[in-house]
Amino acid sequence: MLVKDLGVRLGRVVSFSEDSGGYPYPIYTMEAKGMGMGGGEPAPDIATGENKITINVTVTYRIK
Repeated sequence: MLVKDLGVRLGRVVSFSEDSGGYPYPIYTMEAKGMGMGGGEPAPDIATGENKITINVTVTYRIK
């Protein structure tokens, strides 16, 4: 572990952040929800499979 290799101890957390890739969240209009004048659409077919989700987390500590 890097802390052990450097011969230091970690103090309290100074900051942290996360990044999930920057993809925008979908914004649904009233028509897309079936609440508009055009009526509802049938549910889409979603293929069975696997989703890969990647989130990067950065944590900054004080060094003692």
